[in-house]
Amino acid sequence: MNKIDKEDVATVLKGIGAILGGLLFVAVSAWIFTFVQKQEGVVTQTVQTIPIEVADYEKKDSMQSITVIPGFENTVTNNVYSGKAEATLKVTGSFARGYLYVAADVEGKALQDKDPHNFDSVFASLVELTKDGSDSQFGGHLIQAKSLETPEHSNFSEMLFSLSEVPYKKQFTDPDTILYSGNWLEVLNDRTTREKIIAFSSTIKGTGNIRSLVLYYECAEGSSCSITIE
Repeated sequence: MNKIDKEDVATVLKGIGAILGGLLFVAVSAWIFTFVQKQEGVVTQTVQTIPIEVADYEKKDSMQSITVIPGFENTVTNNVYSGKAEATLKVTGSFARGYLYVAADVEGKALQDKDPHNFDSVFASLVELTKDGSDSQFGGHLIQAKSLETPEHSNFSEMLFSLSEVPYKKQFTDPDTILYSGNWLEVLNDRTTREKIIAFSSTIKGTGNIRSLVLYYECAEGSSCSITIE
């Protein structure tokens, strides 16, 4: 090989070395950058994720439902209510989960649950009817503060509770430290009894209005379930 050939080969090899060195530098730099970013917790990776569960307020709309009380007004004088709404249920099948939904107002305004001397609530109870007359009630004055998240309105209130945990007070004047929880789901799944719902507004301001009381439900796997009004 003559002198020119040796110089050409040396030049080519030098160029290849420079390219390889550059690629190695880029790779090492990228690794260092990624490592630093990981330590700072800012690396974004494309991974399979589990979708966030839809909020209960929206989830209820995908379930079956029955409007038990489409609207009912009453007044309360000296802790005595002028009337109550009643609906006997016809229940079939088994239930996996569900919600109790209530929309109500007092004189066209949202329920007041902050002032213990000027308090509004809705009384709602699921009554287990037995043949011997020893009926059991699972409910009372619903605790608005324990509701699942619902939109806020100035002219009415919405409350949403899991059927397996309906929080209530037995007496309107009971402190919030004395609370009960009714498992309506368990009662609805008991096919040895019949059930009915009673409800009314509790207020000292005038006329309370239950705009609607709705049961949302989902059947247990393999079951064909339904709730209707007798």
